[in-house]
Amino acid sequence: MNLVGGQSLIKVNMGSKCLLTGKVGSARRTVAKGSMQGLYEQFYGSRLPERIAEKYLAVDMNEFECRTSGLRWYEPRMEVSSDYYEALVDTFPWYYEFDTWDKGEVISILKKRGIGSFVDVGCGAGKVLEMGRQAGVEGYGIDLNRHAVQSANDRGLKAFLPGTVPPGLPVPEALCLLQTIEHVQDPVAFLSNLVTEHPCRTLIMSAPCHESLLGRSRDPLSWPPHHFTSWTKRSFGILAEKVGYELEEVSYWPIYFWDCHKMITENRSKFDHLPFIPANRIGFYVMKLLAALGVSWVTRQHSIVGVFRRSRS
Repeated sequence: MNLVGGQSLIKVNMGSKCLLTGKVGSARRTVAKGSMQGLYEQFYGSRLPERIAEKYLAVDMNEFECRTSGLRWYEPRMEVSSDYYEALVDTFPWYYEFDTWDKGEVISILKKRGIGSFVDVGCGAGKVLEMGRQAGVEGYGIDLNRHAVQSANDRGLKAFLPGTVPPGLPVPEALCLLQTIEHVQDPVAFLSNLVTEHPCRTLIMSAPCHESLLGRSRDPLSWPPHHFTSWTKRSFGILAEKVGYELEEVSYWPIYFWDCHKMITENRSKFDHLPFIPANRIGFYVMKLLAALGVSWVTRQHSIVGVFRRSRS
């Protein structure tokens, strides 16, 4: 097991079971108690407020993986209140970044498949709704954040708090779920309830993917209390089956060779289990060779997008 933060592991729950298969997972990494604040500072230049650190970061954080499902999950999976996310926004103003690859990818999928309407669960201030409207695809959104919902409505978009969607709205053709599944403690129960409430034929979902450079990263936002899971094509497929869908296609957030090369050679201490790559043109060609051999972290940056179709049965 690789230890992050330079401190020894105090305790690991060796019986931690996969959230998809129920099989006991293998322990991979640990961030020891007291080390996570240092990772926030190393990655983002600032530490979280001490009251937030005392509430959420005062325990060991453990990473597990199931070889059968390909899912990685993190413990402890604690209850997280809005104060954590408010602290993120106050500390890192870029946190609710609008323009991410998966938003454009979802709109492209909707257009390609001729889908004319969608619901965006976790819509935030409505960026995907806005992009959809510009592309001729109408949608409405649902979000827990009152301020975000109000912001979307102020811009002429349709956004609602949970439980307040007015009756009579047409049933959307697609359910979109971007960077949300990794924040919930029980992905199967959460998604089962969601597709029951919104019985769309098509589900489009994005999530952090550890078959990418992110999977080698020590980024504290990949750990609790921010994320509880990390996904792969295989784990997406198992999740789909459990909620009555079939996984039809996936795509990955790409990264260019030179960008990846620069990132890992200039910030090597932020990653685990990377081979030595020279910080010159030779290193670039080494990475091209790794890509030709199918090494996924060379060409994939962060997220996976899956398209799910409701099973006929």
